[in-house]
Amino acid sequence: LRPKQGSFISRLTPRQQEVLGLMAQGYNNAGIAEKLVLGPKSVENYINAIYQELNLNQSDRIHPRVRAVLGYIKDSYSQ
Repeated sequence: LRPKQGSFISRLTPRQQEVLGLMAQGYNNAGIAEKLVLGPKSVENYINAIYQELNLNQSDRIHPRVRAVLGYIKDSYSQ
């Protein structure tokens, strides 16, 4: 996926986009770590950075992981 300028995920680094893409495919943190040959803590750090960059927080009614994936999917289909 190549995000278009100004899209939801265009603010993310390529690695963050890759992690978010795997989240959108249904991978859990352990699965992402295995797929990208990363440690579990590295995956957590990437996910937390994604939440921060996209201004997603735990206090919202919808979990940040769900909001991030929905934004990713929306960007994927709007290209």
